[in-house]
This record gives sequence, C-alpha cells and structure tokens, in this order.
Amino acid sequence: MPCPRFPQLRHIRASAFSTSARAHALSAAALPRAQKLSEGWKGTSATGGNTKNFIAGQFVESTSPEWIDVHDPSTQTVLTRVPQTTDAEFAQAVDAASHAFKSWSKTSILTRQKFVIELQHLLRKNADAIASSIVLEQGKTIADAHGDLLRGLQVVETAIGITSTLLSDKIEGE
Repeated sequence: MPCPRFPQLRHIRASAFSTSARAHALSAAALPRAQKLSEGWKGTSATGGNTKNFIAGQFVESTSPEWIDVHDPSTQTVLTRVPQTTDAEFAQAVDAASHAFKSWSKTSILTRQKFVIELQHLLRKNADAIASSIVLEQGKTIADAHGDLLRGLQVVETAIGITSTLLSDKIEGE
C-alpha cells in the first residue's frame, strides 16, 4: 500500500545502505557503554539487536522484511538494525501523529512550554548516555558528542523562551 502523504520517502530501500558482515566486535571500552545503553533504553539496541518503531506512544516491532544496519564506524560492528518501515506501519505512525496533533493543537502555550522544559531536563539528565550513543553511532569523540548535545539544548532553550517572543506582552492563561 503506497503512502500517499509522503511518497518521496518510500523510495529509500535497505539495499541503498552498506550492510557489511557482523564479523567485528565492539572494543573493550565501547562494549560496556553499548550494553548500558541497551539495558536502559526502550525500543532500541546498541549491541546488535533490532530497533523498534515508535507508534502512538508505544514501541512496536516492525514486520518489515528489510532492515538497515547501523554500524560503529570505528569497528564496523553492527550496533542495531533499523526497520525499513512498511507502508502500513508508516501510515499508522502518520495517523497516530495526526490524531495526537488534534489535542496538542488545543493545548495552551504555557502547557506546551512545560513539556519543553521537561525535555530540557531529560536531555540534561541523560546527557552522558546520549553522548555515548552519538560516539558509538557516529564515531565522534565524547567531547564532540557533548557539543552536539549542547547545541540541541540551545535549540530547546530557544523554544522555551519563544513564549515571550510569540505573544509579546500577553501570555494566555491556563
């Protein structure tokens, strides 16, 4: 079933990505980080397992026959396998997001701001784990990975402060 909302995304196929053999292993330093990430995070793996789709607030195992391997660039070890999501799964995700938007769009700007503040808190709280994931998946140094996270936090902080810019002198009440 073709996905009419985003047909341009459906042409990407797993065969377009490198899928080298799983002959390599994570380094002694990387393996504990990968195991810790895999234990603490739902729906994903950093030790060669499958990453799940996130649809309607739930992690869902994909039924796709095609998977894309995500490698540690330093060892070419497969960290996780990401599904080439099926058209039906893609449509479910789009429909769930459309449904969620109906209530989210009616949410006050102050309530939205609280969600973004919570996101900021979670990014800071999980900074080391997120940076470790960046190191494993992209081959960056831990300092560079923390720099990427800092840039993301700057974007989040800008979103937190946008309420004053958007509404000027008046903020809607709860």
